[in-house]
Amino acid sequence: MKTRSGKRALEEVPLSRLDTNQSTPKKPKISIDHLTPTKKELKSQNETPKRTPLKILQEAKAAFRRCATPKKLIGRESERQKLNCFIDEHVTGQKSGSLYISGCPGTGKTALLNEILQQREKAFRELPFTVKYAFINCMNITDAKNIYSTLADKWKLSGSASLTKELVKSRVVPLLVLDEIDNLITRDQDELYTLFEWAKMPNSRLVMIGIANALDLTSRFLPRLQSKNYEPEYLSFNPYQIKEIAAIIKDRLMTLDEPDEPASPIKPNGKQDLPIMQPMAVELAARKLAGTGDLRKALDVCRMAIQMVENEEKSQENSLIIPKVTVKHVLSAASSMLGASSNSRIDKLQMQSKLVLSTVYLMIKTKQKDLSVRKVEESYRTICSYQSQVGRVEKSEFNDIITQLDTLGLITLGYKRGQTQLSEAVVGLNIQPDEIVNAVSKKKLS
Repeated sequence: MKTRSGKRALEEVPLSRLDTNQSTPKKPKISIDHLTPTKKELKSQNETPKRTPLKILQEAKAAFRRCATPKKLIGRESERQKLNCFIDEHVTGQKSGSLYISGCPGTGKTALLNEILQQREKAFRELPFTVKYAFINCMNITDAKNIYSTLADKWKLSGSASLTKELVKSRVVPLLVLDEIDNLITRDQDELYTLFEWAKMPNSRLVMIGIANALDLTSRFLPRLQSKNYEPEYLSFNPYQIKEIAAIIKDRLMTLDEPDEPASPIKPNGKQDLPIMQPMAVELAARKLAGTGDLRKALDVCRMAIQMVENEEKSQENSLIIPKVTVKHVLSAASSMLGASSNSRIDKLQMQSKLVLSTVYLMIKTKQKDLSVRKVEESYRTICSYQSQVGRVEKSEFNDIITQLDTLGLITLGYKRGQTQLSEAVVGLNIQPDEIVNAVSKKKLS
């Protein structure tokens, strides 16, 4: 038995494995190469799954949110240069002064200033003196007189009485930015006069920047500043032009190219393919909203158009083709946002958007005290749990719905003092409750 078994084993060994110079055969070598993954196999195992069309569309929606911050703002080079010159002269140069920035909503006033200050943060820390920075959105201040206590809190002072002492401290440059400063307008304008006069006080080191929409705020409401020679410097932001809006939209789209992937190819005519949107759709979005000068509305229209494409994509099973936003999508989104009646805007909402809007209505009807976005989401999820046939959306999609309803003018979002997170924004209805009841009850949620 042993002899036959050994012979059989020998016969199974390939001839190449035998040493013909020896009388006894070597033991066959057992190869484990097939058990060890190759470099190619290891690479494929470590690779993350490719992005699906739906995933790319969701990333595109996020890129067009109002709160999305690009790496660098496109355009506004003249305004950027003037802001940098002002900061060099007054902050770096330790020279007190004030600047009033005006312009229509959505022209990038606050965004550009924030970007410049963030870029200079490291340089400020390396200065031989301390830059004491405070940013206050005056929309969060219900009474103009509270500006003093708010500023004292920002600078961690014991009380508002110590503010004037802080303004003349040596080796300290207080930098105060007041966004929506027109919200401090009162009958006698005491607070506004005081703030601008602080920057001209003897020995003051305060550098103050006020931001508002009105072009004539100081000349119309603060005429005494001119008579006292306390007028601030001025910087006006003109509305965005068609080319500027188109360039910004394209810049947001190009962020969808992954770092490891080659950039979108450049055609022989010098034009580059754009992810997600057709070039004509980009041009149309820019032209439709150029009249308003409000970049935020252009971004809203693009995001709504992307949402339409996403809804269409969800109906396609296992589609691997990345769809694009067309002129038709942009026209529909612009029409919904700019020209439609409340009933028409509600009719065009998707089922989940109607559910969220109805949730807000029910919370107001039942006199709920907490109307924050966070609480609305909790109530929405509770309603969905009672309806087994209705699935609920994820948090990111819920936030998109809230932003969409705000964009369409169906709800309002207000922020309390010191709060900037969407989840803490207070939701209010911007239409009559009856309009919601009529629009939703006409037909089934679909």
